[in-house]
Amino acid sequence: MKTTIKFILPLLLTASGLALAEADGPDYYRVNGVADNDVLNIRSEADPHAIKVGIIPPWGDCVRNLGCKGGLTLEEYTRLSKKERAALIKQRPRWCHIEYQGVKGWVSGHYLAEGSCNVSDQPIKFPTLWDSHDPVLQQGLERLVKQQGLWIPIHTEHFALVIVDISDLTNPKLAELNGNKMIYAASLPKIVILLAAFVEIELGNLKETEELYKHMTNMIRYSSNKSASHVLSLVGGERVLEIIQDPELALYDPEHNGGLWVGKAYAKGTAYKRDPMYNISHGATAIQVARFYYLLETNQLLNPENSKRMKEILGKSGIKHKF
Repeated sequence: MKTTIKFILPLLLTASGLALAEADGPDYYRVNGVADNDVLNIRSEADPHAIKVGIIPPWGDCVRNLGCKGGLTLEEYTRLSKKERAALIKQRPRWCHIEYQGVKGWVSGHYLAEGSCNVSDQPIKFPTLWDSHDPVLQQGLERLVKQQGLWIPIHTEHFALVIVDISDLTNPKLAELNGNKMIYAASLPKIVILLAAFVEIELGNLKETEELYKHMTNMIRYSSNKSASHVLSLVGGERVLEIIQDPELALYDPEHNGGLWVGKAYAKGTAYKRDPMYNISHGATAIQVARFYYLLETNQLLNPENSKRMKEILGKSGIKHKF
């Protein structure tokens, strides 16, 4: 009976969020004890003041266990009083190194319980559009462009065009003409301001209000420069550039001749940071725009809920005479 108790005790403690320091723990955790209107922060280090690199919702499961540290040993738990245990946990809190939806970091072990993860729960590995060029689609695109009398502006690089067949999201097919040509894109890069706002909302760095959502909507549906500048000021110009240059997204990538760029507010004044390759304040390449929408459709930019909300804003134009 004594041996059985020692075997069961670590499991009970793990399920209650007080996993033992000497126990390996389960392969996967789930979030436990986080309020419905709150999130569990993923941090860069095992420190409550470390940089926040992601979040897990209160219902989050399939949190992969990469190892924990801190907390109580079995000997300490059985020997110490409840008051002494509480004092030691406060002095030596438990932190767990985890991976959740591709994000690795540290979370407080207090909010973890044994979870599960079926293969179907794991994120799908989508290919990159950079490796999705399709020769048949390319031939068809070139033939159509010539038939429409558009070959000269293509040849002189005054026109860029990308087509992506996403009828099978796991096997996209791409064709392009001047797809990596960096051009001044006027209002088109407002889409990355929208993305950055949703990223900051997801991370808890920006509070979503009715006013903010209205500005985000007007910025896209009516191409409002006033709303675009307002949202940009809330997120921060440098933060927008940080997000689009994040290696996980690489929506601006010098190795692919640039991409989406916002280096100036949509108002009078000078640019705060121009594109380093072509000195453009608001730029884009056609392929990076296509990548933006492919990543959005496959929930690689945001979580599924915010991806859906973002597509709702993008999917309804308020400028009827143009679209």
